[in-house]
Amino acid sequence: MISRDILPSVYRISAIVPHYITMASMKALKWFSDKGKVEIVQLPIPDDLGANDVRVRVKFCGVCGTDLHIMAKEFAAADEVVLGHEISGVVDEFGKDVKGVKEGDRVAVCPVRHCGSCK
Repeated sequence: MISRDILPSVYRISAIVPHYITMASMKALKWFSDKGKVEIVQLPIPDDLGANDVRVRVKFCGVCGTDLHIMAKEFAAADEVVLGHEISGVVDEFGKDVKGVKEGDRVAVCPVRHCGSCK
């Protein structure tokens, strides 16, 4: 059972980055193991895109079963890990070698599939 006091309004965390274009930071849901709860925090927007990277302006983010298990202390996780890896949004910027997407494309991110070349 997950205690309500560790959860903010996680039923719909929409517009994680509400004013993305005009701000130098974005909102994220972070797990603090020492406090035993999650908090919505401000983080810098990544600006070090590699040649094969795509940056997505998040519009909707889901909190999945793994995240809930982390918050219930049933799964181990690094302190201050950012939760909410099931996202959809708009392509904001991409590296010079990226093919098949353009700025403004609406996308959904599948965190399970990967190219195998990321560091």
